[in-house]
Amino acid sequence: MSNPQRKTIVFFRGNIDDEIEAHDAGFDAVNVPVLQTRLTGQTELYAALTDKTLLFDSIVATSKRAIEALAVVWETIDEDIKATWRLRPFYVVGPSSNEFLLQLGLQPFGFESGNAEALANYIIAEGKSSNLLFLRGDKTLNTLVSRLNDAERDIKVESVIVYKTLPIALPQLYATLCDVYARFHVSWFTFFSPSGVKIVVEDTDEDHWNGVKVACIGKTTKAALIDSNIIPSAVAESPNAKSLLAAIINAE
Repeated sequence: MSNPQRKTIVFFRGNIDDEIEAHDAGFDAVNVPVLQTRLTGQTELYAALTDKTLLFDSIVATSKRAIEALAVVWETIDEDIKATWRLRPFYVVGPSSNEFLLQLGLQPFGFESGNAEALANYIIAEGKSSNLLFLRGDKTLNTLVSRLNDAERDIKVESVIVYKTLPIALPQLYATLCDVYARFHVSWFTFFSPSGVKIVVEDTDEDHWNGVKVACIGKTTKAALIDSNIIPSAVAESPNAKSLLAAIINAE
């Protein structure tokens, strides 16, 4: 049962960490997933990881989902090849991606960079990599690749699409939000990707947005909101639930 005195944050994704952080901060929380991912490119990824003629000296990923896709293929790779990759850097964004890679025995770098552009700058400044394998989704922006291509030194980037992002079949999104509004005092909408922004904006009406503040993670999500004429009141400094809640509390 919700507390009518407590403000509610609607998270447009399904992540239990969001609810935990919100409750700890004194909010009610509701998860409303609007996107789903489907793994793809497993054959291409296996070939990229095992073909010694490709000479990749590092791997880069800007989402945890890409690393989850890697983990599936990782189980099928011979131990001698795994040992080789464990000696090479793996560049990522975010602490959850960092932890996942450590569990696989890989060496994560750059996780504190916060976004793709900052990670690209980190890779350039570090100067260790010249032939990168980029694990990405079909909706991933070209920010990282463009920045690496603009570097003064020659950095080659080969991309493999390892997951696709699809809208959840939610003709009931409107009804779901109506139910949420009937049970909670909604104060915040939170967004995590441009794709999520697009779906929610298209499938809701002005009544859902009245009196609601908006928070987001990341520059690209912020830009997508602004392009939809929505000015976010809070933008997380880091891509995690704790930073997002800190931004919301600061904007209250």
